[in-house]
Amino acid sequence: MTTDTERLEREIAMEKVALTENLAALEVKTRELTDWRWQVRQRPLASVGVALAGGVVLAMLTTRRASRARRRSEAGDDRAAEPSMLEHPIVKRLVAALAVVAAEKAVEVLSEMLPGLPAAMAKEEPLASNS
Repeated sequence: MTTDTERLEREIAMEKVALTENLAALEVKTRELTDWRWQVRQRPLASVGVALAGGVVLAMLTTRRASRARRRSEAGDDRAAEPSMLEHPIVKRLVAALAVVAAEKAVEVLSEMLPGLPAAMAKEEPLASNS
């Protein structure tokens, strides 16, 4: 016949084993989620979307510089404004196409993360004005 203390010691030992296993699993999951290479392998199109968003931000920053240089040129500043590659029609069309693909992928990823989202969006009625 086992005593209460022996039973408690066994239960504590089993809990300790379970907690150790959970901690190990949590460490593995944390490593996976913070490893950008693993994320790219698991979600290649989402990664392209993130890269595209970064590119758009970078393009916006460089376009501002180009427009400032253009204003300086129009104002008679001696420094010549270099034409921005982002102003080329082919680049503009490519950026627009990538933005569409990124938006579609974002909707797909959000639909996977929030399964009821597409149905809720389809049922949603436009907001009425409160006048």
